[in-house]
Amino acid sequence: MAAYVVARILNIETKDFTHVLAKFKGLPHRLENIYQDKKLQVVNNSKATNLYATLKAISNYKNIYLILGGRAKEKSFKKILNYNKNITKIYLIGESAEIIFKQLKNIIECEKCENIEIAIKKILSDIKDKKNPNTLLFSPACASFDQFVNFEQRGNFFKKIIRKYLYV
Repeated sequence: MAAYVVARILNIETKDFTHVLAKFKGLPHRLENIYQDKKLQVVNNSKATNLYATLKAISNYKNIYLILGGRAKEKSFKKILNYNKNITKIYLIGESAEIIFKQLKNIIECEKCENIEIAIKKILSDIKDKKNPNTLLFSPACASFDQFVNFEQRGNFFKKIIRKYLYV
């Protein structure tokens, strides 16, 4: 909205503004849509290194298969339970997997996975026979330092594995 107001102040034509807006690509690893077909949308949100960022991401999607975990910054992940209608299943990775599992398992189906690649393989297997559109959301709510140098390396690894299994 702010960009539109500035465009109006600068007398930029609305059609020019909407043309540029349609071509705008956000920054990598921030709700980055990396794959989409009729059955599956894959979103890389590796930048979500805290619970608040992940909750915002979850609120944007339905039928979510969520990859969550890493080095936890928060002690409680129970706020995720407020979004249980958006989430089909959670796949937990990293050193925080057990802590998060204990907090969420009674309300949302959760599965612990050794790493991102195993989580992706399980998700693709779980959605294989689903009819409705699904979202694979990688929004860890944790720092990456237990397995990666930073969120960029983690996000690039996620994209590499998605390309490997979805031939993107």
